[in-house]
Amino acid sequence: MSLFQLLLRLERMGHDVSLWVDDESGLMREDRPARIRRQIREWFVPLQAPVYKGFDEWFGADIAIATGWQTAHSVAMRPMTRARAYIVQDHEPEFYGTSAERRWATDTYRLGFHHLCGSPYLEQMIHRHGGTTSRFAFGIDHEHYQPRDVPRARDTVVVYGRGVTPRRAVPLAILALTELLERRPQTRVISFGSKLPVSMPFAHEHLGVLGTDQLSWTFSQGTVGLVLSMTNYSVIPQEMLACGMPVVELEGISGEDIFGQDGGVTFAPFDPVKLADALESLLDDDQAREQRSQQGVRWAQGRTWDLGGDQLEAGLREALRLAGKREVRS
Repeated sequence: MSLFQLLLRLERMGHDVSLWVDDESGLMREDRPARIRRQIREWFVPLQAPVYKGFDEWFGADIAIATGWQTAHSVAMRPMTRARAYIVQDHEPEFYGTSAERRWATDTYRLGFHHLCGSPYLEQMIHRHGGTTSRFAFGIDHEHYQPRDVPRARDTVVVYGRGVTPRRAVPLAILALTELLERRPQTRVISFGSKLPVSMPFAHEHLGVLGTDQLSWTFSQGTVGLVLSMTNYSVIPQEMLACGMPVVELEGISGEDIFGQDGGVTFAPFDPVKLADALESLLDDDQAREQRSQQGVRWAQGRTWDLGGDQLEAGLREALRLAGKREVRS
C-alpha cells in the first residue's frame, strides 16, 4: 500500500509510471498483467500505470526503481536508463538468518543506486555500505484514519499480531500481555494482522486481516495499541495515532527518530515486564492516556502521502543529478 500510494502521487505530479513484475519465484505465474493491474486498482489505489510481466517489452526509462532486494539486480541490468534508484522500506537483510538470501540482500546496497529511505534508521543502514540516500515519510490516509464517533474502551489492548513477520516480535508481545493479564485480568486483548490467529495462553479476539475502514473503527475504540518493530517502524502506529489511540513500541530501534517523545508513542525496552509496565501505566492513568492520545492526533496531522510523494520526487531528481555527475566523470 505504501509503495502504491507514493507512485500514485508521482502520477498526479505528471510523471509517467510503469510497473514491471520481476517474478523469478513464480508466485504470480498464473496472473496476466491485466489482472494484476486490476487488482492494484481495486485493492490499493487507482493507478493509471501499465503493468508488464518480465522485461521482454522494456522500452527504457529516465529512472528505473528497485522496490526490494529481489528486484535490484534486474534494475541494475536495464538498458536505456538514465538513472537507477532503490526504494528502501525496511532493512531486508534482517528478514533472514545466516543464509545466501541475507548476503544477497546486503549486496544490493552496494550496486550504486541512490537509495530512497523511509526513516533515519534506514539511512544509517545504507550509509554503512557507502550508499547515497534521500528520505521520504510514510503518510496516513486521513480520509479513513481519524477518530470515529464511537465510545472508546477503557481496558482494551489492540495488538498487531502478525506472527508470520518475525520482525514484529509477536512472541515478545504475547509474553508482555501474559504479564499484563496477571496484573489486570479484566483487560481485553484484540489481535489483528494475519489470516490465522496466533496462539496465545489467554482469551483474546482475533480479527484477521482488516480493511481500512474496519481498522479505523477498531483503532477508535481501543484503549492502547501494541506494535513492536525490530527493524524499521510499521505504518500501523501512525494509523492508530491518527484515530486517537496511543501506542506502546520498542525503544532504541527506529521509532524514536520518527515519533519523538511527544508523538503519542510510549517506548519500552525489549523486556516483557517493562512492556507490561508501559501498557499498565496507560491503562490505569486516564490523564496520561488522554495526553498521549492528543499528542498522537497532533503528530499524525502532519503526515500525508502528498508530503511523502513530494519527498520521493525530490529523491528521484537527486538520483538523476548523481547519475549525471557520474556520466561527466566517465
